[in-house]
Amino acid sequence: MTAEMLTVWFGALPLAERAKVLVAVGFQLTIYAREYAADPQSSEDNSLWLRRLRGYNELQHKILSQAGLYLDGEQVKVYSVDAFCRILCEMAERNGISNALARSVEYVSNRTNGTG
Repeated sequence: MTAEMLTVWFGALPLAERAKVLVAVGFQLTIYAREYAADPQSSEDNSLWLRRLRGYNELQHKILSQAGLYLDGEQVKVYSVDAFCRILCEMAERNGISNALARSVEYVSNRTNGTG
């Protein structure tokens, strides 16, 4: 999933729907983080394992912050859709969790489109 793909999908949603979608994506990310954290004895070195866990937390922070602003009806203090989607994708890439973000978005997208 690219930032451009995320921008097209997310940008097409009404403001109120964006908040609901972000909460759902954040929820899905907690599932992946929980599964990941349950196996600290994986073949990865400890610093990579910790970086990924921190990455999940940072994504949660960014997602929930934006969702809260949307729920408040804020249209000035929020990131633009394009900037927000780029930030999420860059954070996920930097922390090695792009696949989890993509799967979370895909899951929520399928559910919101009535196909999942």
